[in-house]
Formats: sequence, C-alpha cells, structure tokens
Amino acid sequence: MAVLGMSEVKRKGLGSQVMNGNYVLRYSGVAMNDRAKEGVGFIVTEEMDKKATSWKEVSSRIITLSLDLETLITLIQVYAPTEDADLLEKEVFYAELQKQIDANESIGRRAIVMGDLNGRVGQDNYTNKGILGPYGGEEVVNTNGEKILDLCALNNLIVANSYYNTTNIREYIKSVLSLLKALASLTIS
Repeated sequence: MAVLGMSEVKRKGLGSQVMNGNYVLRYSGVAMNDRAKEGVGFIVTEEMDKKATSWKEVSSRIITLSLDLETLITLIQVYAPTEDADLLEKEVFYAELQKQIDANESIGRRAIVMGDLNGRVGQDNYTNKGILGPYGGEEVVNTNGEKILDLCALNNLIVANSYYNTTNIREYIKSVLSLLKALASLTIS
C-alpha cells in the first residue's frame, strides 16, 4: 500500500515525520495549546512522497495531497464533525471541503475525497443511482448522510465502500498490517 489516509490522528499542530519502514507521515491537527483531538493525515511510502507535488494542511479536519501519477489527482483526507456537532461547525466543514474540491477541479486535478465523513447514507441505490452501490449500509440516513449524498451529487463522487461487499474484510486488514506496525512506532507528543 503506497498511501494510507487517516482520521482522528489526534496530533497537535502541523508536521511530517519519517517513520520506520520507509514511510512518511504528514498530519494536520489542532492548535498546540488545544487538547489533542480530531486530526487528519497521510502515511505514504517514500517513493510515493517523491510523486507528491504539494501537501496542504487545511485544518484539523482536512488535509490534501496532490500527486502527479498517470492522472493528476488530489487526495482530500477528511474527518467530518459528528452527527451531534454544532450545525455551524458542520457548515464550515462542508464549505471548506467544497472549496478544496473546486480549487483542484478548476486546475484540472481530479479530487478524491476520503476519510471519515461521520454519516449514515442508507442503502437506497435507486434514488442515489451512481452514488451508492449495491452494498450500502443500514437503512438509516441521518443529516450527515444527507450532506454526504448532496456532496457526491454536486461533485460527481461516489460512496466507494458501498460498491464492495465488506463481509470478508480480513483480506483488507492484512493489506494494512505493515502500516499499523509503523504507526505503533510513533511517539505522540
């Protein structure tokens, strides 16, 4: 695995760190004088780090990584406010997320939003054709889920995990074990 996006990193400030196993961690967290919470980041191989044209620590909830691969892409790693968060906090988050998508799309980069959007999008892949696949989650759609579906419809995005049957998730877990071992070596300050 060349890139791993992380939510709830719970590191203070902005930074990068070379890790064991030839990985680089880049993160965006809360202010240094705040209690450690939220936070987003990427762990990438050193080889993939060389293909990065820019990193942008937008907030403790959004970080971007632009890569020049066969296609110009920008990964936008997010950690959205929870369902019970203040409405204003949610609106600020989604406005900033849309700003990042628009900024990248306007210069010919494909934006890929990934992370924990803290919503339940349901399983109505008829109404949400092209957004939800056949393996949507629960029947419940909450207000955060509605925001996710609106974001996807506006930006021609999909809820990717609804396209995969995750009942046999063991293979996926095996593929990230080496990165989890690398995470275990981090010192949290």
